[in-house]
Amino acid sequence: MGFTPRSGWGASRSYKSSAHYRAARAARGDRMSAGTGVVSIDTHEIDKLRRALIDAGAGYKRSEVILAQSLNRAGQRVGTQLKRFIKLWTGIRRFQSVTKRIFPVIATPGKMSAGVRISGRHFRITKADFGASWKRGSAGGTHKAWNRAQTAKGSFMPRRFTGGEAYGGGLLFTRTTKARLPIKPLWGPNPAREVHRHAPMVRAIVAKEARWFLSESARRAEVELRKAKAKYGL
Repeated sequence: MGFTPRSGWGASRSYKSSAHYRAARAARGDRMSAGTGVVSIDTHEIDKLRRALIDAGAGYKRSEVILAQSLNRAGQRVGTQLKRFIKLWTGIRRFQSVTKRIFPVIATPGKMSAGVRISGRHFRITKADFGASWKRGSAGGTHKAWNRAQTAKGSFMPRRFTGGEAYGGGLLFTRTTKARLPIKPLWGPNPAREVHRHAPMVRAIVAKEARWFLSESARRAEVELRKAKAKYGL
C-alpha cells in the first residue's frame, strides 16, 4: 500500500513508504538556500557631514534625519543597479523573480548604514525564467541560465501532477537516484552567490553611490544654510 501525503508538493502522487516520502521532501526546492548577502553603504565621513549640517543651522536632530534620508536614497540607488546586474549575471527573464529576493537595509538616526540584503534560494530552471524545454528521448532539458545555452543531461519535465498530456509546466527536474523516484527540481543561479562572484563590480557600485551620498549631503547642507540665512534676513 502506497503512502500519500495529506497536502503539499506531490500530494497527488503515491509513495512506496513514509521513508520514500521523506526522501522526496528532502529533495524539495524550497529546502535549498545559499544564505544571505548584504551590500551596504557605511561612510566614515558621517561625523564631518553632521558637523557641517549643524554649522549650517540644521541642528543635531535635523542633521541626523538628513543624513539618514541621504543614505537611504543612496542605498536605493545601489539596489536598483544590483537588480539590473543580477538579472544580467543570472540570465533570468522575469525581473520580479529578482526583486522579490532583494530587501532594503534602512538607515535611521541611530544606525547610519543603508543598502540591500540579498536572500533566498537558488532559482529553479523553468521555461518562464530561463527558457527551459524538453523533448522525450533527448539527452536532457535545455535552458539558458547564466545567459548560456546548455543541456542539463538527465533532466526532464514530468507530467503535470493534475494529469494531461502537457509536460511539467516548464519546470525541469532530475532524479536523486537511478530509481524513478524521488525527483528534485533542477537548480540554477543564486542571486546572493552572484553578488559574491562579482564582488569587484559590486564594490565599485557601492563606492560610486557612497560618493553620491557625500555630494548629496553637502548639497543638503547648503540648502539648510540658505534657509538659516533667509530666516534671519542675511
